[in-house]
Amino acid sequence: MERSVFSSSALRGRALVSLSGLCICIRGQPGLTLSQTGCFLTHTRMIPKDSDSFSDGEYENPGELTWSEFDWEKYLRKQDDVILRYLGFYESMAGSGQRIDDTARCMGWEGEPLVDPVDLNEDSAEDDESDDDLGEPYILQHNPVYIASTAIELGLQRSWERLAAQAGQVPQSLAVSFLAAMHRSETISLLAIQSLDFGDYTLAVSQFKRAMRELNTALSDLNSPLYPSTSVALAFRAEATSMLFDLREIWLRVMAECRDEVKRQTKRKNDSGSGH
Repeated sequence: MERSVFSSSALRGRALVSLSGLCICIRGQPGLTLSQTGCFLTHTRMIPKDSDSFSDGEYENPGELTWSEFDWEKYLRKQDDVILRYLGFYESMAGSGQRIDDTARCMGWEGEPLVDPVDLNEDSAEDDESDDDLGEPYILQHNPVYIASTAIELGLQRSWERLAAQAGQVPQSLAVSFLAAMHRSETISLLAIQSLDFGDYTLAVSQFKRAMRELNTALSDLNSPLYPSTSVALAFRAEATSMLFDLREIWLRVMAECRDEVKRQTKRKNDSGSGH
């Protein structure tokens, strides 16, 4: 059987976490991760300044940069383009039975790393310094879970706003309720993704569960007796339902891998304790 590029496996002692094709390496050290295979995004906010851990990532510590506001704005616009790129691929995959996995492949989020930092020798390290991406800081917008979630939420909200802006299409109370549920879901999921970056996996699970409750509210609005029965509105409901379930699937995969990682950490701790 062909293994999905998004299945979990071991990679040089790290736990390879497949988040709907969003492959993350967790080192099992709270506060130091996550890393994305393929480009190895490593969050180093809590790594001591003299730590050697920084050498196995592509991104610089934001606190060590001397960028101006213009530099940051240019950089953030680049990250905005990544979200729009994901959304473009995602929308082109409408009707696909593996939509989020196919989109992940288009984004280059494969199941094997393009560069394994463990194998980097001095020559390859010198060659990598010439790469355009080196020297870039890691920020939350790099997290592939953030990219996928934000892109899908953006697509949903844009389509709903276009529908609700048409006079007589959607009752005002329903229009506000759906957008409010999506906003709450987006805010809570952002906190969950931040918890992932800090290695607080149980907190992330709890926050994703809260975010999914808001997705259920949005789904309920789509099936409300007040929901219009026009062809345009029904077409939106069909597409929006699919997108909401894709968003839910991404978060469920993240939650499952977080729980597995907590179990691995607990086992390592117990094994270490029994060895003394």
